[in-house]
Amino acid sequence: MAHFDPAFEWMVKKEGIRDNHRFDPGGETVWGISRVHRPKAWIWKVYDELIAQGDSPQSAAMEESVKTEAKGWYEDKIWDEIHGDDMESQLVANYVFGASVNFHPVTISRWMQEGLNALNNRQKRWPDIGEDGYIGPQTIEVLNKCHELGLDEELVALIMAEKLVHRKRQARGKERKEIFVPGWIRRDLTEGGFLEHLSKHGV
Repeated sequence: MAHFDPAFEWMVKKEGIRDNHRFDPGGETVWGISRVHRPKAWIWKVYDELIAQGDSPQSAAMEESVKTEAKGWYEDKIWDEIHGDDMESQLVANYVFGASVNFHPVTISRWMQEGLNALNNRQKRWPDIGEDGYIGPQTIEVLNKCHELGLDEELVALIMAEKLVHRKRQARGKERKEIFVPGWIRRDLTEGGFLEHLSKHGV
């Protein structure tokens, strides 16, 4: 089964401690958690208390304390929602988790379900499943069958394709977001160690 710790470490390597770009509608982010989109995340209380005490956003105390809080928040709010512990593929779990940081978990889960239905070869490999974005026993069963048949890479590629198309539409709709497109693409391609995984397998 997949494990949370490696998925979390992959994600935080990409997100970094803090970012606050003036063109980013998400505003200030700490370990990938947006103050605008997730203002009730409990890390903000710890973060703001440390800032009030005079700590720098890059201080060791900030990194250690806030990262610990962020890890607990991610496990509770994202990892558990996507049922990461029930996934047999660490690669898929890493990717779905990492992608759910910048997208809603329901959106990523729906793209995963659509990908699973596209890969089932007219239901010869497994039956079609609902594409509602909510992961239940049937989705997990089919996802693990996909892993058993060695189709993890193809599934991740289909989720990635949806993400990249969405990124393009985001940028075309709002020119201020165009500055983020190269970084978005690099992040999407490397999410969860996907490209490193492919290189290890000679792809």
